[in-house]
Amino acid sequence: MQPGQIIDIKIDTIAAGGEGIGTSDGLKVFVENSLPGEELKVKLAEIKKNYARGTIVGFKSKSNERVEPACRYFEACGACQLQHISYAAQLKYKTQIVRDALTKIAGISGKIVKDIVGSGDQWGYRNKMQYPIRASRDKQISLGYYKKGTHAVIDIDSCPVLHPVLNSITAAVRIAIRRTGLSIFDEDTGRGLLRHLLARTAFNTGQSSIAFVINDRSFPGSNKLVKETLASLDNSIRIKNISYNSNLRRTNVILGDTTRTILGTDYILETIGDLNFAISPESFFQINPAQAEQLFNKTAEFCRLQGGETVFDLYCGTGSIALWLSKKAKIVFGVEEVKGAVSDARHNADLNGIKNVRFRSGTVESELKRLSVEGVSADVIVLDPPRSGCSASVINSVISHDPKRIVYVSCDPATLSRDLKILSDRYNVEEIQPFDMFPQTAHIECVAALSKK
Repeated sequence: MQPGQIIDIKIDTIAAGGEGIGTSDGLKVFVENSLPGEELKVKLAEIKKNYARGTIVGFKSKSNERVEPACRYFEACGACQLQHISYAAQLKYKTQIVRDALTKIAGISGKIVKDIVGSGDQWGYRNKMQYPIRASRDKQISLGYYKKGTHAVIDIDSCPVLHPVLNSITAAVRIAIRRTGLSIFDEDTGRGLLRHLLARTAFNTGQSSIAFVINDRSFPGSNKLVKETLASLDNSIRIKNISYNSNLRRTNVILGDTTRTILGTDYILETIGDLNFAISPESFFQINPAQAEQLFNKTAEFCRLQGGETVFDLYCGTGSIALWLSKKAKIVFGVEEVKGAVSDARHNADLNGIKNVRFRSGTVESELKRLSVEGVSADVIVLDPPRSGCSASVINSVISHDPKRIVYVSCDPATLSRDLKILSDRYNVEEIQPFDMFPQTAHIECVAALSKK
């Protein structure tokens, strides 16, 4: 097998990243935009020792689960992976991905994985967008996602998974940039002013925010850019915050350390259930708010709180889960390393008049050690780590606190399964409930319930 060779292959299953997998000459071949059961002609693009990758050049047979992608940028854009699959089939395959990961990595029966909870909205569900801003050699402005496998920006006039308000904001900013003539950041030279556009909209309050990430400490021309942006927006869109974030580093990290408000308040307000949340430009907040409420409810259900428990919410972010659990717990301690997130969490507690939550800034390991020294032990520990999961030291620290229950909220079935394998020595893994927070993409969120053996 050689790069450029065309082979016949039948797709057997779907990988966690959304690619179909078939086998040729004993080698696994990953094929994007393919479906199980399809017989394809595939051009090999990459050959490795244990696998290969290829692209479809022809169909011998197509799956009846294949649909026409709703977005005209789907083939080129790297943001969505599953638009070619019917939504019912997306849910089926995502459930199976979680079951397979649990069985193969953790050695735990996939039968404890429930069918994934689908999203009520499969389109227009995202409340946040962040687009790089680039300019071509002939000064054409592009705002959009990166082309697959590159840092070339696709100029996207409308993204179907974004709330329509965000598409309107993008269009207005594109016009405003052209009218002001502000310089655009160049990754190769490190010169130019405008780097990224960030925007959010609150589904339940209708408030929206716009943030410009710039390559400077000050923002020359900001007033004119804001004026032109607002002039190009429909009056029905309620912009409550316009700000800029300074990022002078040559890095792929989007945000710098300093954000300043240009116009309006420092945040927008959103509600989930009976809680209010203040969301600043750099805040983490669930992308799909309707699904977030279901996930929070399942997390609370798995905690089995009776009202007298002490709960630790580790990697608590801006405190959404901690505040949700406070309604049924005696006291909740939220731990988060990012100081800005802790500040937001405390603000959100005050906003809702919640007194039985204590937010602490520091690493999970250090704060668990301090809580132990202070004589504070947990009845229930909630883990909500980043995609990389928990380190061995974090898991050991959690086990040393000896909670009766652990609830693990994960955005990666593979790292969840890896960590559950370790925890299963001391804890029964009772149930895993997947949630489809990001329809049309390969991402899967899960909540796992564990009880002490």
